[in-house]
Parts: sequence; C-alpha cells; structure tokens
Amino acid sequence: MGPRRKQNELSVEEIEAIAKFRDDALEQYSRRENIRLHNVNENEREHLLEVVLSIVNAAKSFKGNEDTPDVSPDDLFTKKDISVCHRVGSKAHGRNHSMKPRQILVRFISRQSIQSIFRCKKNLKKTSCNDVTVLRLRLKAIIKDTPGVTKVHTRDGNIVFTKDGRVNTVSSPDDLHKTGIDVDLKALGLEDLG
Repeated sequence: MGPRRKQNELSVEEIEAIAKFRDDALEQYSRRENIRLHNVNENEREHLLEVVLSIVNAAKSFKGNEDTPDVSPDDLFTKKDISVCHRVGSKAHGRNHSMKPRQILVRFISRQSIQSIFRCKKNLKKTSCNDVTVLRLRLKAIIKDTPGVTKVHTRDGNIVFTKDGRVNTVSSPDDLHKTGIDVDLKALGLEDLG
C-alpha cells in the first residue's frame, strides 16, 4: 500500500485491496470470542464440551501460573461459558491412526473468558491459538520469514512480533509498511490485485 494518498489517486487494484482488508477486519472481529485447540486426540464417542472444559480448566488451575496462583472452583469454566464447540475439517478415514486430530473451534460467551484463557496461554502452549483469518495467517507467515523478526504470535486477532528489538502490532498489510516490511499481494493470495 505504501504512503497514504488521496482516494482519487489510488488505482482500482489498490481500492479493491483496501476493500478486501476491511472485509478481513470485519471477519476477524466476528472471531474475537473464538479459540482453536490443536493436537487434542479425537475419540469416536467423545463429549467434546467436556473435553474442552477439562483442557481449559486444567490450564487455568495449573499451579505454575503466577497470573492465577489460587483458582477457586467458582473461577473455573462451566458449560455456561461456552456458546458452541466442534471439530473443524474433514474427518480422516481408514486405519491410519497417525493422522493429526482435527482442530476444535470453541466460541465463548464473552471476551472476558477469552482474556482469562490467554492469561494462562503458556499452559496451553502447543494446544491453543487465536482463531484468525486466512489473510492474517498468511501475513504471520510473511512476518516469520522476515530477517530480524523474532517472537511472532497473535493477540486479539493482531500479529505481534519483535523486529530489531522493537515490538510491533499488525492488523493489516498496510501496517507492515510502517514497520519496514514490504508485502507482495500475490504472497497474500490476492494475485488478482497484484
């Protein structure tokens, strides 16, 4: 995108890209109450809500978490805190049990619940992440591959990373230009706009 210009100075491709980024922002906003759980074994007769509650409550009550040293039973998640949870992706068929289990998408009732989980995120290190859009996943991959970038993660749908000792937050490809990272629209899957 580069430096800001007046609307009448933008090309049709740039206007279309801006519209796609705004659509992406709306989609990401609708995902703010969601998390994805990875690497949770799949069982034919699983009670997924109970599985999810056991995972998030174990992380929340883990004693090594200095943010929540003493968790009372009243502070643990219940069925009332979760709007819906289900596995995403197609189910693997056949006898090959080495297939990765499908992710679990969990939608919570409130953002406070999500914030509570992410305060315990280090206890869920290999298990959970924000539910981010495809465009943001591609941005995150580009950022990870940039020289001088370390500590890349997502928070509230934004990509947070350290580049040359400075912490940066990115919510759109336009934000990357402010950090000195150029983005190729084709790399984002927007080749029709590039």
